[in-house]
Amino acid sequence: MFEEVFKVKSILLAATFCVISSQVASSKEKLSRSEKDAILIFKEIILSDKDNYSRCTISDKWLIYQISANTIRKFTKYPADNNLSPPKHDKNPKDIIVGNNEAESLICSEKERADIKDNALSVSTHTDNGTFKGHKIIASIQTLLSKFSYPIFDKKYKIAFLVQDSSSRIWIKTDDNKYPSFGDGEVAVLIYKKKRGKWKLIGREIYATYS
Repeated sequence: MFEEVFKVKSILLAATFCVISSQVASSKEKLSRSEKDAILIFKEIILSDKDNYSRCTISDKWLIYQISANTIRKFTKYPADNNLSPPKHDKNPKDIIVGNNEAESLICSEKERADIKDNALSVSTHTDNGTFKGHKIIASIQTLLSKFSYPIFDKKYKIAFLVQDSSSRIWIKTDDNKYPSFGDGEVAVLIYKKKRGKWKLIGREIYATYS
């Protein structure tokens, strides 16, 4: 009995938010409502923090990370009891995040990012006397990476939730041919509200940190 009640509650919650499945456009040229609004949200994200978005700083795959029921209750009037997962979506981040941003170079695969890192460390770029654990530093590079979940919208498309996993890492090469690295990151939910046709950030909650 309790299992059936839980299933019913989950279905009702999914029906309140656009998370059962993504809307399918009637043609390749026409975007669904969720896609149009997602493009606007990511455009706002990139424009508001340009310094952290350069070549190959965004993952080419959607992040799968649940929005907690506490967050949903805090920013909406719906009494959510269960966490929500982002909807399944046929379009990849390059289709949505690039959108109108003209920033295709921002999004790269894991292999492309690894190639950039390896190429940077293959060239001797340090001319000073910097050392790491007693060994001279030959080359170094800092990498930034953001992974985003596809937004979850309420039925009126006034509130949107998405999760960002952002990390920074420094890679170095030493004269003994070692490649140590260190860095940190955090997972946070971003809450956007649509006002007069524009999406604005109204909240941010950190879910996890790591190093």
